Amino acid sequence: MPFGFTFPSPAQSRPATVIGVLLVAAAVCASVPVGTVVQDTLTVTAPRAERQLGGVATVTVVELDGSRSDLAELLEEIAGVQIRRYGGLGAPTLPSIRGSTATQVSILIDGLPMSDAQNGYLDLSTLPLDRFVRAEVFRGGLPARFGAAGGVGAINLVTRDAGQGRSELQFSAGSFGEAGGRLAAQARGAGMNALVLAHARRSDGQFRYLDDNWTPFNPDDDILSTRSNAWFRERGALVALRNSSSMGPRLRVAVGMYAREAGRPGPYGGAASPEATAHVDRYDLHLGLADAMNRYGVEVSARHDQESLDDPTGDVGWDPPGTTRSRSDHLLVRLHGRLDRRLPGNWGEATALAVCDLQRQRFHFDQVDRSDPVRERTGVLGGMDLQWMLADRRLTVWPSLRQQRYEDDFPGLPILPHLPPPPLEGPHVHEDWAPSLAVVWEAHPGRLFLEARRFRSRRIPTWIELFGQLGGADGNRELTPELVDGRELALRLRDDGVRIRWALFRMDVEDAIVWRVNSQLTSKAENIGRTRVTGHELELSLDLSASTSTWISLTQQKTVDRGLDPVYAGKELLHQPAWTVVLGGQRRWGDWSLRGRVLTEAGNWNDRYNGPGARVPPRTLVSAAVSRDLSGIAWNHGITLNLEGLNLTDNLARDVDGYPLPGRSYRATLTIR
Repeated sequence: MPFGFTFPSPAQSRPATVIGVLLVAAAVCASVPVGTVVQDTLTVTAPRAERQLGGVATVTVVELDGSRSDLAELLEEIAGVQIRRYGGLGAPTLPSIRGSTATQVSILIDGLPMSDAQNGYLDLSTLPLDRFVRAEVFRGGLPARFGAAGGVGAINLVTRDAGQGRSELQFSAGSFGEAGGRLAAQARGAGMNALVLAHARRSDGQFRYLDDNWTPFNPDDDILSTRSNAWFRERGALVALRNSSSMGPRLRVAVGMYAREAGRPGPYGGAASPEATAHVDRYDLHLGLADAMNRYGVEVSARHDQESLDDPTGDVGWDPPGTTRSRSDHLLVRLHGRLDRRLPGNWGEATALAVCDLQRQRFHFDQVDRSDPVRERTGVLGGMDLQWMLADRRLTVWPSLRQQRYEDDFPGLPILPHLPPPPLEGPHVHEDWAPSLAVVWEAHPGRLFLEARRFRSRRIPTWIELFGQLGGADGNRELTPELVDGRELALRLRDDGVRIRWALFRMDVEDAIVWRVNSQLTSKAENIGRTRVTGHELELSLDLSASTSTWISLTQQKTVDRGLDPVYAGKELLHQPAWTVVLGGQRRWGDWSLRGRVLTEAGNWNDRYNGPGARVPPRTLVSAAVSRDLSGIAWNHGITLNLEGLNLTDNLARDVDGYPLPGRSYRATLTIR
């Protein structure tokens, strides 16, 4: 079989057992899915604007209703998505889609790329949920209309817009010193809509965790400790303007800021960094202009980030004591145009969308008593999505093509400190093409859909991988882009309150970039890796009644290192659980609403060799929430109180590299609209 699937042996049957138990529990309890989570996937029968949402990739839409305060909590409920956490609320959080690395996932805001060229990813914890109304998760490639660099998928966050929604005031408080607030004021008049948003949040992060004293095979010396230096404080603001006329050009302006200070605690025990503190300041500007029908337009996005790490005792890595600072600037100009045509004869209808991106990224890094050279990257990306509907719109074909060219024109770092940097003979250029194709057949009008997808893309090496960074990362200018080859077969059913999507997928990566230790204190990135991920996803949602619904999300995957190094060949990939199951439900009684969630996930490895003691144990996390609509009881406004309990079984779990996760915690949110 082309996907390489095999039936599980008895030793591998635990996921099936767990799934069976959860499905039975769902049927017995009749508790249901959080309606704000999985809304739909690639709705072909919806209006044209919604049909174009998916394109050549599978998309799941998450509506952000304000009852949650952590983006990762929502994303991990989507089939095919795993979240890797470096601690509790506010700690660095990285996504993985279908066994990918974080650098293979594009993070977008309003369709514009946010991942930086320095590290190649973006920490989800630095994206405040208060600012967004919707998240779109793309698996199996990325529509060319987004223009972002290639990878296995993307997470697109849609910003609150002026003139949409109501003004609101929200307060939240919870365990471990968590507190937050949000004010969103909408104004309309004089042909212009305005939104003013301000938000803030904090947490002490002092939760209990199980410290095994770095002796995983000796439970006798395990003790309960309290997490320290895991605090964070963040605040932000957004001002958005949009013209309210539906006849003339569409104009949108948005200006935002975000500031954050946080402790950097490290894993635990001897690897902790109790004195280190990280700071982030971000400013962004977005301008958009399009015609009344949104057929043609131009967007300009600018962002300035300034980050610093105060490490007075030299606890973090091999960096010397003191303060390191980095500054980065991103400028993107996007041109887009759309053309709709009814083809002659019986050839159906076609919609073509063309996109051109011009990017400029600049980065400067200062370490104690020394600085990296200023780094610059210029990118030109072009892409086209074609939607072709045949057979009375029952057959839809989406061919897509993306071209990308990046040029780096800065020197690398010296091999040893105080040596001159090596000369750069010429600009470092990456130029590639990325084709995609999707076919959707509406086997039963409006109910049953069969889908097939195939895509190829390339992930450009990051600056650290190419040119290194003082403090332990050696550059490798000979790196070539990772080649991602993905395919998918899926079945989708919608009928009388039942929504099912089941997909088989396979992802092959050639020339995978892997960090290898090349000395006692340094590592170097090399194209020695080949990986393969095969698996399947299931999304099932049931409306049991007008007030009760339930849903389940399943990901089961097999990840294999297929590189040439016999030491690692055949091993499982880092931080990739073999299966994840999430069961949720919701029930409403008048003004009351009760929802619950159970997430269970297999263990995963913390090292490439899959050695003894490097296994993150499996975990099961149970959460529940109750909401009460207080409208009419107090004042004449819409008032909602939401009480949420997280990890109710107090599972003292760990995640990536031994970072502990919080135990039982609570959160209360009051929203006034």
